[in-house]
Amino acid sequence: MSRILALLDRPQRQSLGIVPLVISQDEKIQVLGLAPASAHRGRNLSAEDVEHLIRAHHAMRSDATAPDILTQRHAALWMGAEFTENSKKLGLPLPPLPRSVFQTEEGAFAIGEASDLYPYLDAWTDAAFTSFLMQRTGDGKRAFADLMRWVLPSDPRTLAAAWHSAPDSSRELAIQHHIFGAQHSAAQWKALLQKTITNYRSPLNEIGKVFAFIGGSASPREKIADRFAGLVNSDTTSFTKAIKRRVSGAADAPLDKKQLMEQGQHIVEEAPLTMTMDVLQSAFGSPAALGSPHRSIVIDSVRHQEILDVIWWLVPHRVIPVSVFYPPEKRRADLIRRGDNPEEVLSHPTEKQIEDLSQRAAFRVDATKEWDPQLLQLKEVYAA
Repeated sequence: MSRILALLDRPQRQSLGIVPLVISQDEKIQVLGLAPASAHRGRNLSAEDVEHLIRAHHAMRSDATAPDILTQRHAALWMGAEFTENSKKLGLPLPPLPRSVFQTEEGAFAIGEASDLYPYLDAWTDAAFTSFLMQRTGDGKRAFADLMRWVLPSDPRTLAAAWHSAPDSSRELAIQHHIFGAQHSAAQWKALLQKTITNYRSPLNEIGKVFAFIGGSASPREKIADRFAGLVNSDTTSFTKAIKRRVSGAADAPLDKKQLMEQGQHIVEEAPLTMTMDVLQSAFGSPAALGSPHRSIVIDSVRHQEILDVIWWLVPHRVIPVSVFYPPEKRRADLIRRGDNPEEVLSHPTEKQIEDLSQRAAFRVDATKEWDPQLLQLKEVYAA
């Protein structure tokens, strides 16, 4: 069993960020999540060294049980208590988190691969900058800009917000130019900041409605979603393809049903935001989406509450959950016909939340009845 001993770089109550982990595994101390250039910091650390780092306020103590499988790619997503509270006050709560979250006196942290954790910083910054641009008062803008500095301080969106909302914009411009813009003239740096303010458009704001189809294995949910996508001139984007891309690098990779379910469950637990963004972004470059702003996206399918929550967070007020009803006895018969074990498939964790998810649906399709009249009604009510 591994223990998490500390978080390096002493994360602050006011911050949201990614920090390295110090773990004890088989009586050996390791540091995970360091960049290659900083790998030397984790070599030959002893328990006494870790205690010294904690006492010197270079690390934060932890005594949590680590997940079973950790690699050098893993790190901690830190969420300071003050940052979380301030973000909520601005009406911008954090995106839904991985399932394993560890509490400390000064905040909380989740563990995942660094590449899966960075999207939390980027997505929050994107949402914060979008809200910043909508503010009508200097105080409102400064509240968002000040909080953005605690997430991605060198991000162009953060720098633009800090300059645009500063009480003394000339002084802020001079500081930024000295630290970040030495390769530009002061006038060029100011023009870059102004361009960000004037031209920035979040890709998520280009999405119209998101139709999230819900239904269990061996139902005709996929065919119904494809049929509806044709009616609204969209493509169907799929979590199945996203799982295959992540596991093997190709959307058409051969994975059997059990592999897909196991991998999907693991990804949902550790990286719900990354997985959902991959699915949405895969629709941006589809043939139906090219040159079509405010386009609808059809997703097949949503099987977990946290995935639906993530979609709601990313595209609020534009999500239409659609449940597909298909009798359990027909599903069992179809699974047997396909050579699958119905008990194994239907008892899997990826199936267990479907009934509860269906209760959140805005529209219900009965797959035992004619599809087109129901889908045309769905289009008429929600796709306009």
